[in-house]
Amino acid sequence: LGRGGDQAAVKTEDRITFYGGVTQTTQKRSKVKLRLTSRALRAAIEKSSEVFVMGHARPDMDCMGAAMGIVRCAQFSQKCSRIVLDQDRFMIEPFMQRLRAEGLYDILVVDAAEAQRVIRSDALVVLLDTQRPSSAPCPALLDMAGQIAVIDHHRRGLEWTENPAVSCLEPYASSACELVAELVQYYDIDIRLTQFEADALLSGITMDTKNFLMDTGVRTFEAATYLRRQGADMVRVHDLLKDDANAFFQRLETIQNMQMLKKNVAIAWYDATTPRAQLLAAQTADQILTIRGVRASIVLVPMEDAVQVSARSNGEINVQVIMEKLGGGGHLSVAATQLKKMSINEAKELVQQTVLQLVEEGIIQ
Repeated sequence: LGRGGDQAAVKTEDRITFYGGVTQTTQKRSKVKLRLTSRALRAAIEKSSEVFVMGHARPDMDCMGAAMGIVRCAQFSQKCSRIVLDQDRFMIEPFMQRLRAEGLYDILVVDAAEAQRVIRSDALVVLLDTQRPSSAPCPALLDMAGQIAVIDHHRRGLEWTENPAVSCLEPYASSACELVAELVQYYDIDIRLTQFEADALLSGITMDTKNFLMDTGVRTFEAATYLRRQGADMVRVHDLLKDDANAFFQRLETIQNMQMLKKNVAIAWYDATTPRAQLLAAQTADQILTIRGVRASIVLVPMEDAVQVSARSNGEINVQVIMEKLGGGGHLSVAATQLKKMSINEAKELVQQTVLQLVEEGIIQ
């Protein structure tokens, strides 16, 4: 049920295999669960001495927007709050610049070493946009905290954070920012977001929905409406999502390597290693999906010790199934994985074989 309710899970001695999951998750209109979760989150924050917020490694705007929403809740409850970040911040450079301009950087941001040094045993750690401890910039922090809260919009995977005090896992949501925007509304009737916080939350929704084209439901637009009322501005939001010229040219070079597989699945790759592999793969996959006739796109970009693989779909093909076969996961239309200790050619061959296998099995139709 935590994975959308349309799958069977078969557990053997050494692994769990999922079957089904080829339909889109249905958005729930009832907000009772979110209200209860918001109350539980407030109780956990007020019980703790301080709040640490972590997203996944190499954070994006969905991570940072959601983090700013949790920070607002903690500050409303008069609790010290900090955001734990690793050194790979290239996906959020405009956000970091604005954070410094607002005078909040030194107040909010700490690295993993500093967080481990200052955390208290009764602190709350909030894990956002991921449910896997290994994806966090500082997994050790989860063991040192008195309480853990998990807020994520991905289907539940095999790795999970054990015994969280608060769990908000909703596969129907477009983004972690959508969930946090709803939680903030129910946190207290008097809570107010700053313009910067509202911009950050709306930018996360905008990024994950591809400008409100993918995975949007009624509650997505309700969350966006609330953020707009709180002062969010789409011009400032798009400033937080802008790229530099080098990233633009890298995407063009990657698209030039595109090939079409069966069932109109496009695969493309970048030949050189780049520290921006995750961002390049994700953005290129989004762009390829705008090409007429492409039903799904898969982009491979080499990193130092792995190959980043990002997949996107127009909703007709479940790319989550493809990525789970490769050790990753995600949503029906947005998924990803990393292939460790492989060259780009080996990774490309493995992805092509996996797609063809799923076509032959009838999973990709």
